[in-house]
Amino acid sequence: MNMKNPTHPGVVFLEMYLKPSAISVTKAAEILGCSRKHLSGITNGKAAISADMAARISKMTSTSARFWLGMQNSFDLAQLDMSNYESIQTDQSMPVINM
Repeated sequence: MNMKNPTHPGVVFLEMYLKPSAISVTKAAEILGCSRKHLSGITNGKAAISADMAARISKMTSTSARFWLGMQNSFDLAQLDMSNYESIQTDQSMPVINM
C-alpha cells in the first residue's frame, strides 16, 4: 500500500505560523508552556504532536486541536511500512463486525 508522504504537522506549524509571524521557536515554546528542546523536536519533524500540544498550538493559531491531531495521524500512518502487515492473517472463525 503506497500512501503519499504528508508533511509533519510540526513543520507545518513552523513554516505556516511561526516563520511568517517572525516568532522564534524559543518564544513559541514560552507561549506554549513547553521546553524549547521539545518544540524544536516537533518543528523539526522528529517528535509527534500529542493531544495536549495540539490543544496548546490550536489556541496559539486559532485552529482546532483536531486539525493538528489529524495531520499527525496522517503522517504516522504514512510512515508505517505496510508490508509488515501484509502477512497478518485474520482468524476466519471470528465474526466480522459491521456497524
